[in-house]
Amino acid sequence: MYESVRLKQNSYFPDKNIYVKYQEWDVPYASMIHAHDFYELEFVTEGSGFELINGKYFEKKRGTVTISTPADYHFFEINEKTAVIDIMFTEQIIPSGFANQLFSKGYPRLVKLSEEKTRNLISVCETLSKVDIYNGTIRQKIEKNLLESVLLIILSQFEEYGEVKSYKKANDIDVVLQYIDLHFEENPSLAEVAEVIGKTPAYFSRFFKRSTGLYYSDYLNVRKVECAEMLLRFSNMSITDIGFSSGFNSLSNFLRVFKDSKGIPPGDYRKKHRQ
Repeated sequence: MYESVRLKQNSYFPDKNIYVKYQEWDVPYASMIHAHDFYELEFVTEGSGFELINGKYFEKKRGTVTISTPADYHFFEINEKTAVIDIMFTEQIIPSGFANQLFSKGYPRLVKLSEEKTRNLISVCETLSKVDIYNGTIRQKIEKNLLESVLLIILSQFEEYGEVKSYKKANDIDVVLQYIDLHFEENPSLAEVAEVIGKTPAYFSRFFKRSTGLYYSDYLNVRKVECAEMLLRFSNMSITDIGFSSGFNSLSNFLRVFKDSKGIPPGDYRKKHRQ
């Protein structure tokens, strides 16, 4: 068994598609570096600290929302008494269009809400945390509508920043790359990813190379190496655990692919880049 840093939905909200958790810390606190198989919005309502997401630091204070997808590794530190609202949810409940627009790779991972929008989001979260009084499909519809309200508040602030990308319907390569970004650690086969867009493996192989300039297996290894770099720099996991956590099926394969990609073995990379 290797050390896992991927948190599972089944441990937090096994019978739901969305879960709202209120957390408070009275003393300094630091989490371990981790990812999860669900999405997370962490909304600070009091206090301050910072969060590292995919190697980039973000300041956390009242009104900030950090955005984490299943492809993102992060940890946070709290400097003072701090209160946050965690909104955790699965891919299945994300309203149509938002996954491509808000959760795609390269999209900003933090937004600072105005005070008015901070109060609005607190109100929506309070309502969202009380939907258990409803049952079945009624509750599911209310949850999805309230999550859409949360995401629209975030997008409205991005619009004020001028950071919202003009919306376009996701084409096949957008869908494929997002699927790989979210599932690369599961080692999806070429045939599995081809099925996502309804293509044959042979067609998909040519399509992917033409669209990205890389063969599918090479692109998959790029994503795995990016994940390994993050863990080498910011975690205390062993080299073996990092290899398996990044999606490699053996230590020897990890060592070979990482050295071919970065020019040095993982251990040397860690020594060179250790913070």
